[in-house]
Amino acid sequence: MNGNASTERGAGPGPVTGEGQLWALLQDLVEREGRDAAAERLGLSERTIRRTLTDRHLSRRMTEALLRERDRRHAAGPPRSPPEERREQREQREQREQPRQPEQSRRAEVGAAGQLMRQLDQRFGRLEQTIGERLDELGGELDTWRQGATEQTERLQAEVEGLRESVAALDRSAASTGGPSAGHARSGYFPPRTFPELVTREPAADDGRVYGAVLALIEEWRGTWKERQRVKYTLDWLRIERRRLELEHRLIGEFELTLPPANRPWSSSERQQELVWCENAYRRVWWQLVWTRLLHGGLRLLTLGAWGWPGPADPHAERGGGESRTSSKNSP
Repeated sequence: MNGNASTERGAGPGPVTGEGQLWALLQDLVEREGRDAAAERLGLSERTIRRTLTDRHLSRRMTEALLRERDRRHAAGPPRSPPEERREQREQREQREQPRQPEQSRRAEVGAAGQLMRQLDQRFGRLEQTIGERLDELGGELDTWRQGATEQTERLQAEVEGLRESVAALDRSAASTGGPSAGHARSGYFPPRTFPELVTREPAADDGRVYGAVLALIEEWRGTWKERQRVKYTLDWLRIERRRLELEHRLIGEFELTLPPANRPWSSSERQQELVWCENAYRRVWWQLVWTRLLHGGLRLLTLGAWGWPGPADPHAERGGGESRTSSKNSP
């Protein structure tokens, strides 16, 4: 037997070939294409390839398949570089994997795509027409609204000018007669006070809005100030002064108001001091009233009415701007 020929074990004589070359060809196929592709190329099963590599033995079928592959390579010309072979094999695999579409199917797809494009063109045309018509309608509505708004604005401006002229005429009339301005007295609007807690000595037009239910007490308190300046006798002055102190005690303690001559609201401590002063002044006036009554009554009784003149009252016993409320009042 020739030394260059190999026979399958127990399979009889086989074709003459170099076993080393066939093994190299098989390993090259497996490395480049994988077992499945190599088995398909050789016309064998993947199981046969795996058993051959495991047993390290070339059967007759494997030898014949490798010889055919070697002959195909020799017939195809000189061997190419591995990158070229791999690129060609990749292209072949892609061609085998890519499904082939019949010409009729491709024509049907092209026709469907063309019909779809025509439908889209028609829809876009109708949409463009609808949008244009709607924009024309909105433009007409906007013009109508602008015209109406302009007319309404002109009408309102004319009414405002008329109201301004009326108010100016009322102001001129009030100024000529010495009355309150029309912008406040007639419209009922008065600017807000900086300190609504302050009680004014003189009445104002907005007292009702500022003081509310306390206005009745404030008006009575103002009246006592005026009456104590007009009285002629001590007893009358003491009675009025007692009532005035009672009203001040309520306004300061119950309603937390600030009395003149203060120009800002009192703090808590200041209000407490004012209450103490008011209570002390009230006690003094009360005792003065008691003793004055007793004195006058006794004099009239002893002199059978010839004596007992009450004496002059001090109508100016008021708090001055710099006088502290903690000091005693001037009394007759």
